[in-house]
Amino acid sequence: MKTNLIIAILLFSTLNFGHSQCPKVELIRYEFQKIQKDKSDNNTFSKLSELNKKCVNCVLDTDTIYALLNYKLSRIFDLERQDLSNAIKYMLVAKHLLEKSIIPKHSKLLINTYYFLGQNYLTIGNKERALEYLDKSIVQIDKQSFFYSRAAIAYKDEAKLFLKLGDYYKAIAKSELGIAYGSKAKDVRFTAQNMWVKAIAFSELGNLEKAENSISDANDLINEISRTDYDLGSYYSFKGEILSKKGKYNAALESYLKAEKVSIDLFYPPEVGKVHEAIGLMYLKSKDYSKSLKYLHSAALLVKEKVDKVTVLTNIGIVLAEQKKFSQALKSYNDATRYVGNPKKSFFKDAIFDLYSSKAKLSLTIANTFTDNKSNKNHKNHLINALKTYEVTDELIDYMRQEHTGTQSKYFWRQKTRSIYEAAIETCYLLKDYEKAFYFFEKSRSVLLNDKLNELGAKQKLSESDLQQEKDFLRQISSLNISIEKESSVKEKNKLSNQLLDLQEKQDNFIKSLETKNPAYYQIKYDTTTVTLKRFQTYLAGIKGQAVEYFMGDAATYAIVVSANSVSIKKLTYQSSASQQLLDFCSKNINTKSELNQFLLAGSAIYKSLIEPLNLQKGRLIISQDGEFIPFEALSKSATKPNYLLNDFIVSYTYSAQFLLKNAQKTTFLPQNKFLGIAPVNFTQKMSPLKGSVESLEKIAKNYFWSSTLVEQEGSKKAFLTHAKNYQIVQIYSHAFADSNETEPRIYFADSMLKVSELSMEEQFKTDLLVLSACKTGVGKVAKGEGVLSLARGFSMVGIPATITSLWSIEDADTYTLTEFFYEYLNKGLPKDEALQQAKIAFIASKQNATPNAWSGMVLIGDSLAITSDFWHIWASIGSIILICSLIYFFKKKAINFKK
Repeated sequence: MKTNLIIAILLFSTLNFGHSQCPKVELIRYEFQKIQKDKSDNNTFSKLSELNKKCVNCVLDTDTIYALLNYKLSRIFDLERQDLSNAIKYMLVAKHLLEKSIIPKHSKLLINTYYFLGQNYLTIGNKERALEYLDKSIVQIDKQSFFYSRAAIAYKDEAKLFLKLGDYYKAIAKSELGIAYGSKAKDVRFTAQNMWVKAIAFSELGNLEKAENSISDANDLINEISRTDYDLGSYYSFKGEILSKKGKYNAALESYLKAEKVSIDLFYPPEVGKVHEAIGLMYLKSKDYSKSLKYLHSAALLVKEKVDKVTVLTNIGIVLAEQKKFSQALKSYNDATRYVGNPKKSFFKDAIFDLYSSKAKLSLTIANTFTDNKSNKNHKNHLINALKTYEVTDELIDYMRQEHTGTQSKYFWRQKTRSIYEAAIETCYLLKDYEKAFYFFEKSRSVLLNDKLNELGAKQKLSESDLQQEKDFLRQISSLNISIEKESSVKEKNKLSNQLLDLQEKQDNFIKSLETKNPAYYQIKYDTTTVTLKRFQTYLAGIKGQAVEYFMGDAATYAIVVSANSVSIKKLTYQSSASQQLLDFCSKNINTKSELNQFLLAGSAIYKSLIEPLNLQKGRLIISQDGEFIPFEALSKSATKPNYLLNDFIVSYTYSAQFLLKNAQKTTFLPQNKFLGIAPVNFTQKMSPLKGSVESLEKIAKNYFWSSTLVEQEGSKKAFLTHAKNYQIVQIYSHAFADSNETEPRIYFADSMLKVSELSMEEQFKTDLLVLSACKTGVGKVAKGEGVLSLARGFSMVGIPATITSLWSIEDADTYTLTEFFYEYLNKGLPKDEALQQAKIAFIASKQNATPNAWSGMVLIGDSLAITSDFWHIWASIGSIILICSLIYFFKKKAINFKK
């Protein structure tokens, strides 16, 4: 008793001594514990703040008590005062102190410090810092091998973050790790929460079976511990959503009502609101508009979060629009807009995207209701409003592109945003706004390819060390992916997947640091500007050509025709199945007259749909396709006799106008780096040898004063990657493989194969022209809004501006002959597209009954300009030799005269 009194007196005197004298750690601990023990004291916060002020200028980093004091204040600011600025401020002090501590018993406190920092940053919208500290909490857990439940929560939070950003594949990966940690902790609730987030991600991706299985697993887990758990309401509600999407409305309603009961029993109105929104959407699908609005209006009153307000009001607008109550629908959309804030910084861009796209669609729908002449002004005004909203939506899509790091998620969102560009193009078509139409055509195609080219340009601004570090990340990620693919053990596969996700996170953070410290890198990488119509017309004037870009939408096909002095848009009727029908004929030998007639009929039908209505002028034609890649020069104007477009048009293809102008090469090559030919002949993969390829290659190489060849075993993957990027022209005779499914395109060399994904690890190729004389190098999976994900496209992504590629397998002898003809005309100084046209015409003339499948599969994608001649190198060399000889003769003569 006497001892306690002495400590208290000492503490009082020390704490009231002012800032001139710091209190001892033992006394701080005593006072802190005293404040903590008194649960009935309403002045806890004031006392802790006062105690903290006494310590603020003191060096107290040798003990964790000061860290604990700041931690406690942070939690009070967070939970009781909703002051996140101060919550973060005090928690950062706690973090700083705890990171210096080496006492293991306080590691749980450090884990929580990281976790709550992550939570706070998440709430204020700082995605990067949120992920940084959530990841740090997980790393600390792994170090200490305990507190796995906190890791499960951290991964769930990260998964929900990626869910809001629309990066659904990354959300699935994070939630799967959360499930693993939840199981390790034997924590049913957090395991189930991760299963729920995983189910939502699968649902967004359209995989309803996996979504239903995952949410059912979550339901079963929670039912084991409680039938009135708060989360159970969310699980019942989401299961109802899945059943509703499957059209099982009665079962869905039953599940929704269970969710409603749980939320009411727990007296949580916002969750009841979410259930009512779900029920309202179900009735919308079944066209019961009155019940739909009843539940949605109830939801609008009950939900509290901004994102929930946006989604509910958007859905109310959609119901009213379907009822043709346009003014009320527009009001609901405008009400939703008030909760949006700054779209660029928002964490719920997918909800904002749905709002803006719905609002723009409404304006377009209203515009199309005004058909008589008296309403022309209203018609145009609504079209203008629609166009403005589509422009805002397009900006939002650009923001989302920057945040999605996973390739799969990027392709998913390219497909999801496809309908926006279709409607925007329709709006421009009705307004006759050709400049904006061209803009939306360009934004609708090969955006991810252009992003990759931006990255190549941005890398020129990086230091050697940063470039090397980026390469190291890419190689490690590639190596882990291969290991995961080969691993058969589920446990080891999960372990490797965890490592992969951590590595990708580190890579993301590294890239973000580059963007922060290097403004030029950031500006080039995220440049979303497109080539203007005027600039493209100037380009076309220079090559004396015209271009056609196609957009094949769900409702209609559009074509924009651009020449040096004109532009027009046509709305076409076309069935995309016709493309596949023609390709089926092309990919097999046409041996009979009956087969040729069928081919001509199929080609003529496409010609009449896609070419004839455009009134094109004969001559040079650049085509930017959409969907399946077809050889337009093989289309016949006649359905009964061969009359191919090959004879009227010099055809080349491009992914976009942006690709043509952005990827123009300006490299100067040394004379000895003019031509590189590669012909492995034999392959370790047990593929048929390419007999005759070396002889053909040597015949081509003789056309060049300087040339290099890599044949047989010299034609290795490593040799190609080492040398090819420095040559102006690269010719490859090899085997390749691709299909329209998930198989990744690859090309084979003497020792191994090269996949498209491996090219991303390579630096920019200087090559002007790559000729891929191998089967199916232009074939691949069709990604909506991106085109065919082929091997040729992969090489375009490393900066090669022109590629000649094959759309299907061609007989070896035919390939050699056609390729040799091409180089013959190329070396006469003809542009690449014209050289290929003349090669095909010569091939047809040289071979009796040459069928289209033998010559039309070889196509040029990209820049069509002539290859710069190397004759000046020859004359320069000859001139140099003459000059040197003259100088030698001069000095020798002078020396002889001097001796005399």
